[in-house]
Amino acid sequence: MKFIYMWILALAFTSLAQADEKSKNNESDYALTGEAQLVSHLIVKGLSYSDSNPAMNASFLAKLGEQAKIGLWGSNISNLSATDDNFWFKLVAAFHIDFTDKFFADIFVYDNHFYKSNQRNGQNLGMDFNYKSYEFGIEWMSNYEGTKTNAEYLKFGKLFDYKKDFRFGGYAGVTNSHTSTLNSYLDVRVVGQYLFNSYSNAEIGATYNSNKSQFGKRGDAAFYIGIKLAY
Repeated sequence: MKFIYMWILALAFTSLAQADEKSKNNESDYALTGEAQLVSHLIVKGLSYSDSNPAMNASFLAKLGEQAKIGLWGSNISNLSATDDNFWFKLVAAFHIDFTDKFFADIFVYDNHFYKSNQRNGQNLGMDFNYKSYEFGIEWMSNYEGTKTNAEYLKFGKLFDYKKDFRFGGYAGVTNSHTSTLNSYLDVRVVGQYLFNSYSNAEIGATYNSNKSQFGKRGDAAFYIGIKLAY
C-alpha cells in the first residue's frame, strides 16, 4: 500500500514539473530551492536505509548569492541496526566553485541527526568535482555506521546523454573504514534516467556491495526505481 501511495504522489509531482522548469529559469540569486524524491528503496553508499521499503526525501535550501546554499534535508528510514530510528535529518551547507565552464566543484557539510535514537549522529564533510560530466568526490564521515570512528568515501562516475531525454551510466565508490568491526568495501551503482525536464527525472538503478555479509540484509544487491522533482 505504501508503494501505491508513493507513485500517486509521483504522478502529482510530474504534473508540476513543466511549471517549475519555467520558474527555475528566472530564479533569483536569493531564493528557496530544493528537491523532492520518491524511491522504492533508499540506498546510500551501497547500504539500505529503508529496509527495502519506499522512502521519500525532501530538501529545502536557501540560496545566499550564486555560490552558497544552506538548509535542511530529511528522509524516512527504517530500523537501522535494530534501533528504532525512523527519520534521518540533515543540516546542510554547500558552496559552489566554477573553475571553467566545464569544470566545477561543490563543497558540502552535513550535520546528521537520526530519530528516535542518536546512535548515528555525526558530521560529513566533502567535495565533489565535475569535469565534462565526469564526477569525482571525496567525503569524510565522523561517525561511520554508528561506530564512533571516522571513515572516508571516494567515488567516481559518469552519466552519458542518449538522444534528448535519456541518460545512463554508473558510479563506483570505496568506503575506507577505520573500525575493527567493519571492513572497507566497494559499492557499484548502475543508473538509467528519463528526463522530464532539466530539473526532474524518473530513475531506475541497481547497486552492489563487495562486502555485503558484514551488513546483513542492508548490504544485499538491490534494485530500485524513483522519481525526482526539483523546485
